[in-house]
Amino acid sequence: VFNGIPAGSGSGIIRVTSEAEPAVIGFASRLAADKGVGEFAAFVLAMHERLPSARFRVAGDGPERNLLEKKLSSLIAAGRVELLG
Repeated sequence: VFNGIPAGSGSGIIRVTSEAEPAVIGFASRLAADKGVGEFAAFVLAMHERLPSARFRVAGDGPERNLLEKKLSSLIAAGRVELLG
């Protein structure tokens, strides 16, 4: 979605998933502060608590990659988050 989805623009749908068929949530952007990288990291942490089987894939690179790696290091190590570049 170009420039993301404005807050309050609609309701999301989360279908029940399992380890065998986990939900996959993606983020594709230049990894810069103005693109919501910090907000995405907070979203991933909150969603992981709510839906622990979910996987997250990040496509992009930029100056905030290190911040993302630091905030999500345990989920990256566990294979829950993939930084695709």
